[in-house]
Amino acid sequence: MTRQIAPTQNLVHRQNHSIFAHNPIGERQSDFEDLAAGFHSRYLPDSPVAQSLLDIAIHAEWILRRLDSLQRNFHRAIKELDRLKTARPEPQPKPIRPPDLYALIDS
Repeated sequence: MTRQIAPTQNLVHRQNHSIFAHNPIGERQSDFEDLAAGFHSRYLPDSPVAQSLLDIAIHAEWILRRLDSLQRNFHRAIKELDRLKTARPEPQPKPIRPPDLYALIDS
């Protein structure tokens, strides 16, 4: 059974939980603000166009940091799955019983 989500709830969910969210759950707003402050102090945008380009760069850097974190989490999970797989006994294949040819002939 799939739960239906209203379009507005879906939008809120994407804004809070997607990789593109401005401040997804589990991240600190202050980290984003520190990143933005660093970019602003280095590039000193002096026009709306420069500010827009800087906002794009800040957002892109924020997404790249999330991707890096996701990649590390992925590799940790795969490593743990491999460890669990080698720790458990190999399943024994079930023997294949050949068909009863006499039963096939008699039918």
